[in-house]
Amino acid sequence: MSRRAVKSIRIIAIIISLLLLNEGIFPLYTGLFLAVAFVTTELLSGSNLRTIKNLTMNKLSFDDWYDLHEDEINIELAENGADREMDFDSEKEFEKKYQKYLDCE
Repeated sequence: MSRRAVKSIRIIAIIISLLLLNEGIFPLYTGLFLAVAFVTTELLSGSNLRTIKNLTMNKLSFDDWYDLHEDEINIELAENGADREMDFDSEKEFEKKYQKYLDCE
C-alpha cells in the first residue's frame, strides 16, 4: 500500500472519529477505532511487527532515534577507539544501541 493511500485512510479515520465524537459516541470507542485504523494501515503498508510495537509503546523509529543520537554515539565510539578497529561496523553498533533502547526504556 502506498504512503498516499495510508495517509488517505488515516485522514478518513480521523474524520469518522470526529463525527463519532460529535454524535456523542463514548470517547474510548472513538480512540479504539483510531488505534485500530492506524495499526491496520501500518500492517497493510508492509511495516514489520517491531515498528507496530514501537508505535504502541511510543518508541522512536530507528531513523528518528538515529537522528537524535548519531553524534553522541560517534563521539563515544571515537573515544573508546572502537571506530579504528579493522572489523568495526558502525551500522551494527547503531543497531545494537537501538535494540538496547527498545528493550530498556
